Order: sequence, then structure tokens, then C-alpha cells
Amino acid sequence: MPLKNFFLVLVLFILNGSLQAQTNDELNAFNVKRNSINTKGMPVLAAWGLANVAVGVIGTTTTCDETDKYFHQMNLFWGGINLALATVGYLGAKKDKKSYDLAATVKKQQSIEKTFLFNAALDAVYISAGAYLIEKSTNSTNRQEMYNGYGQSLILQGAFLLGFDAVMYLAHSKHSKLKLTPLLEHIKLSSNGIGVYYNL
Repeated sequence: MPLKNFFLVLVLFILNGSLQAQTNDELNAFNVKRNSINTKGMPVLAAWGLANVAVGVIGTTTTCDETDKYFHQMNLFWGGINLALATVGYLGAKKDKKSYDLAATVKKQQSIEKTFLFNAALDAVYISAGAYLIEKSTNSTNRQEMYNGYGQSLILQGAFLLGFDAVMYLAHSKHSKLKLTPLLEHIKLSSNGIGVYYNL
């Protein structure tokens, strides 16, 4: 092999290794940031859950109004669920490994975005169910306070969770568009497999 060609191959080999290392660094940084979004969001959900537990206990044991009593009961129930979900989500994000290959990174990102979208759809169902219960309370003779209190609570909890899930989805989606999408644009399929290329 002529010396000129040898040096050309050597340079290309070094550049390829450098690009692969750069890609791995970008993937690791992306995954770290994804976990960071979750670890910052889960305490917000936990605080909301804890506040509902505290206010729910106080309200349930001190209020004399039946509608308010059922309202606080439902908030207490939801507070416990949200606190548990936030704890599991936070610990999961902290334990999640930071190093993924490209395919695993894309799969992980798509999964978390779909999760928050699905949750947002459920939140809308909660709000609708709350509105239904309030409407039903107007025609009830012996459970009017319960339907009304539970309905108000479902609307409150659904509205907060809808806002929370929407913000989390948008945060992850924005992060993906800013960091992952440009990286995917450098992926090139060929007969030899998948390669990474950059305009030098």
C-alpha cells in the first residue's frame, strides 16, 4: 500500500473512532438529562401528594359539611397514590443506568413520552368522571353529598395531573428534539450496517 494511502486510511480510522466516541458521549449526556427531568419532576408530584394527604386528614376529621368531608376523603386517597407513584418514579430515575446505545436510547425516550401522553389521557377521564358525579349528585336523594364531594375532588386531581403530565411530556419532547433528533440525522444506513457521519 502506498504510504499516502496508508496515512489516509489511518486518518479515517482515527476520525471514525473519534466520531463514535463523540456519539457515545452525546448519548450518555442525553440519557443523564432525561433522568434529570424525571428526578426534578417527581418531587413536585410528591409534594402535591403529601399536601393532599395532610389537608385530607385534617379536613376529613374536622369538617362538619358532608360534601367537604367526602371531598377531603377522596383527596386523601389520591394524595397517597400520587406520593407512592412519585417515590417509585424518583427512585427508578435515580437507579436507571445512564449508558444506553442508540437503539435503547430511542426506545427509552419513546416509552417515556408515550407514558406521559397516556397519563394525560387518563387525567382527562378523571375530570370527565368528576363532572359526571357532580351532575349525578343533582339527581340523587341519599348520596348527593358523596357524589358532589368525590366529583369535585376528581376534577381537582385530574386538572393538576393533566397539567403535570403535559409539562413533563413537553419537557421530554423538547429535550428529544433539541438533542436526540439532530443525532439521529447523522445516522446512515448502508449495506455494511449503521454508521455515524458528520459534515467536516
